[in-house]
Parts: sequence; structure tokens; C-alpha cells
Amino acid sequence: MKYNLKLMGWLVLLTVSLTACQSDSTDANSVENQIVVTSTAAETTVFTDGFKTIGAVRPANVLSVTPALGGTIKEVFVKNGAYVEAGDILYRLDDSTAKANYEATVSSLKTTRDNLSIQLKDAEKQLADIEALHAVGAATDSARTSAQSQVSSLSKQYDNAATAYREQVRILSAGITDYTVKSPVEGIVNDFELNAGERVSSQTAVQVIQTDGMLIETALTFDQLKRLDTIEKSVVTIDGDVYDADVETLSFLQNEITKMYDVTLTLLNVDEMLLDGIACEIDFLEAPRTAMTLPLSAIKYIGEDQYAFYIEDSTAVRVPVELGSIAGDRIEVRDLPTDKVWIARGVDQIQDGMRVQILE
Repeated sequence: MKYNLKLMGWLVLLTVSLTACQSDSTDANSVENQIVVTSTAAETTVFTDGFKTIGAVRPANVLSVTPALGGTIKEVFVKNGAYVEAGDILYRLDDSTAKANYEATVSSLKTTRDNLSIQLKDAEKQLADIEALHAVGAATDSARTSAQSQVSSLSKQYDNAATAYREQVRILSAGITDYTVKSPVEGIVNDFELNAGERVSSQTAVQVIQTDGMLIETALTFDQLKRLDTIEKSVVTIDGDVYDADVETLSFLQNEITKMYDVTLTLLNVDEMLLDGIACEIDFLEAPRTAMTLPLSAIKYIGEDQYAFYIEDSTAVRVPVELGSIAGDRIEVRDLPTDKVWIARGVDQIQDGMRVQILE
């Protein structure tokens, strides 16, 4: 009997000990099962929505430069692909015959003018002498009248000769300049294969691609076309350089090949040479707006659904969210409550209702 009482006492003590150990273990496991997370508040972020396309640089104007007359090329001043300013010489025709004709004609007209000038001065001197004699009765009226007529006639002949000289010099000088072919605009010489000694006609054309006023050609989908009215600004990026642009032309007819809608933009404030065909990116940007956001790391994806977790009484509460645009490392969450503390990191380990510990 004493042995049984003693055994029962040991069993009671063992039971109490095991119960105490189990209690301590449960408390320890309760702390260990809490997930450590970081928290965040909802923030206001500025978004500039829009869409992006690719395109290519095109010249606004390509001029065909032709000579005023045909002839043989005497000297070439440019090569294909050369950059020229307005007034730069492209090539010059042989003008030796024109210059010889100019010199001969000008010399003849100058001689005629100068001879008439001498005759006029002599006639004016003779008239002055007759006038003096007439004043003292030593010359007749008819002599004076004849001298006056001579001066008047020579004066008209001189004026005509002087006018002819000036006009012929102007015309012949302009004719000589026709032998020099210049670029009418700033641009790039294209399709130039002329050499000294070659003959050209007045139909021989040299292309100059005008660099003042470059265009961008791109194409939009139907959905992008519908959004074009909401676009506030267009920005073009070419080799890392950024330019503003305005929509110049828009086709509402679908391109049969691309099944898209062709759009042309004008580049603004371009102060450098851009070659035809350079690829570029175009950002069509809407007016800036603000929205409530969470970090990208705060969103948990389960299948096609998205969730975020807020913390309430150290417990994670899962809520479905509707996402929008992304700006940097933050994402728009529509109708996001602003009075909650949200889990920023660690959501991949979180289940709804889990106990969490915020990392300070």
C-alpha cells in the first residue's frame, strides 16, 4: 500500500512537470511563429501616363538643285554626304567663254560711253563759247541754237550709252554667276556623283536634304490612336538625346501592310544634323496625375489575383487590390485605404491571419 502511494506521488509530479514544460514550449513557439516584416504607409505618387512607339527620322524637305544652263564642270567643291550651308558652292561650270564675251561686250560699251562723254564735254564747251559771243553780238542766234541742239543730242546719246553699259554689265555678270551652282539651303548633299570634266544639262539634279525641320515617322495601333486626344506632350529620344515634338499629320486610314495608322511628328528645337533613317523612340505623354501607391514588394500575386496585407493587432489581414501604373519602385493601387499600415516586405511568406512582428 505504501509502495502504491509513493508511485502515485511520482506520477503526479511527473505530470505537473510535463504540463509546465509543454506550456513553456507553447509560449516559445508562439513567438517563434511570428513572421518578421517591414511596414509602410500609402503614399501619393505623380504619374505621367502614355504610350511608347518606335519611329525613324525623315527630312522635312529634299531639294533638287539644277544648273541654270548646261556646260562642262570645271571644279567640284563637295562630296556625297557633305554638310553644306545655304550659299555654299556645289560645283562650277567652265565659264571661260562667258567671261570672254563679258569682257568684250563690256569693253565695247565702255568705249562707246566714254567717247560720247568726251564729245559731250567738247560740245558743252563750244556751246559755252558761243553763248559768250552771242551775249556781245558776236554770234548769231542760229549758231547758238545749233550748238544747243548738239549738246542735247549728245547728252541723250551719252545717257543711253551709260544705261546700256550698266544693264549689260548687270545681265552679263548675272549670266556668269549662273555657271556657279550653289546650295539654296542648309543640309546634306545626297546622290552626288559629278566630277570635273563631265558635261551636265539644265536637268542634271543634285539632292540637298534640308536639315532645318526634321520629321519623325511612326505608326499607332487603333487603341493608341483613340488615346491621342488625351496626349499633352510628345517626346522623341534619338541616340540618348531628347527632343520635343508636335504631331504634324495623322492618317485615319489603316496602312494595308502594317495594319496600323501612320503618324508624322515635327521635331522642335533641333540644332544638330540628324541623318535620314535614324531609329528613335517616341513617348506620347498625358497630363501628370496623382494616385495612392504601395511598394512593388507589397503586392502578392496568387494566380491572376493580386493582394496586399495590412497589419491589425499584430495580425496580417489580406485584401484584394486593383493595380494601375508603375512609377519607379511603386505601383498604383486603386481605392487604397490611407489609414492602414501595410506590409512592405515579406508578403511571400504571409498568409491571411498570420501573426507578424514589424521590424523597427
